[in-house]
Amino acid sequence: MSRTIIAVTVGALLLAACGGGAKPPTTTTAPAPLPAPTQATTTPPTTAAPTTTSGGPAVQAGVIPQTTGLDLRAAEALLEDAGFNDVATQDASGQGRTPLIRRNWTVCRSKPTAGSHAPTGQAVILDVVKVDEHCP
Repeated sequence: MSRTIIAVTVGALLLAACGGGAKPPTTTTAPAPLPAPTQATTTPPTTAAPTTTSGGPAVQAGVIPQTTGLDLRAAEALLEDAGFNDVATQDASGQGRTPLIRRNWTVCRSKPTAGSHAPTGQAVILDVVKVDEHCP
């Protein structure tokens, strides 16, 4: 009988040491919902004037600034100041390169051209070459 008591005691100690036994039930709660995103408000640029389309809402328009000869970083900043935030680049050499360091590229021309009126939501495409290259 003493062997049985010792075996039960040793078994109970091993079970307790291993963390065995009944565990209390765990409850999980759903995470709190995220707050709704807020929209930032922007003020329209002073160079833009609202225009209307037939029967449509007013569209913000602006004048494309002169960017030819500027480095790409300065040209993008000038366009953004004029209200044009959708600016894309195209390698004017035809090699298909992507400008990574903006100050190392020079603007050859823009589409739409400088001085033309365009909706500020319209994409402006800048044809660029590396600073040590000539525009085609």
